[in-house]
Amino acid sequence: MYATRARPQLVLVVLLVAIATLVEPTGAHAHVKWFCGVIDLRAPPKSLATVLSPMFLTRAVAFLALVTLGTAIDAVLSRRWPRLDSGSSRLDFLEEIVVRLGLGAYMLSLCANLAVVPWGPATDGAIITPDLLVGTQVIRVVQFLIAACLVLRRTCPLAGFGIAGLYAFGLVRYGLFYMTDYVFFLGLAAYLILSLPNLRQRPSWHGWRVPILVASLAFSLMWTAIEKFLYPGWTDIVLALYPSVAMGFPAPFVTLTAGFVEFTLAFYLLVGHSLLRPGAFIFMSIFILAIPSFGILDAVGHLPIVAIFLVVIIHGTSRLQLLVRPQGTRAWRAAASVAGLYVGILIVQTAMYYGLQTTTWW
Repeated sequence: MYATRARPQLVLVVLLVAIATLVEPTGAHAHVKWFCGVIDLRAPPKSLATVLSPMFLTRAVAFLALVTLGTAIDAVLSRRWPRLDSGSSRLDFLEEIVVRLGLGAYMLSLCANLAVVPWGPATDGAIITPDLLVGTQVIRVVQFLIAACLVLRRTCPLAGFGIAGLYAFGLVRYGLFYMTDYVFFLGLAAYLILSLPNLRQRPSWHGWRVPILVASLAFSLMWTAIEKFLYPGWTDIVLALYPSVAMGFPAPFVTLTAGFVEFTLAFYLLVGHSLLRPGAFIFMSIFILAIPSFGILDAVGHLPIVAIFLVVIIHGTSRLQLLVRPQGTRAWRAAASVAGLYVGILIVQTAMYYGLQTTTWW
């Protein structure tokens, strides 16, 4: 009896070790645009025929198999130990504190120019992220006011509107294609806006805060993973500047594997149940392990992302995962549906990337 119950846990450990092994040679997932210097977004990405190389297809099949196996194990664990999926509503306040502290510290760091790319021209600072350079003190004032609004729970929605306004400013200045990397800031804005006191009495609205937040982060991280497939040269520049990151592996191997690791773990934020928290923890650890290699810019720049990962770990399964993969689904059905969704999202986001890249010519 004991051996039967222990078997799924043993398989889970083996699965997590396998994921960790795959992650190891791609140990640093720094944001490429922050370190590779000025890039020309109008330069065309690799053609689809070139992207779909034998190495790419081999990795795609391997990670698809990993996702399928992981989902089947996840479904078994969810049926046996449903408590692994859920959190407690009493932890909502802790989730809010994590978001407010992480985002507040980040905004203050932007004000102090602690998160500005080193290759930029003389500037007063950055807007939203380290690579969105601005030359006006007004933006720094707005970011300081956003941080101030996060001190009080009642004024958090004002901070949300402020973040949305800064994102809109970034759209005007840098364009839709560039800003698609940072959709998770819209998720943070929505999270704060839906914290309005009168919405707390409306679970139909208030309950969407975490799903929107997590979905926006998953989208952004999958988007930057696609970037590694279509613009591998940007990552190659980073690997040339920080050769220790590659750990002796060839650059094409590291770039491609890093892209699939990032895409797969981000995808699992959408579909995970019992393994959602371990997946979020592994992904968060990748970002943290990158800090010694890339320094203060990486540490500060990824503060909002780490905060969202902590929310996932605290909250567990939300409406998002229940909508994408309902509870009670048999293991083989869950695995099949998730495998199809994995391939579908990979295809759709790649098509979106090619499509939005053309807008840089406008």
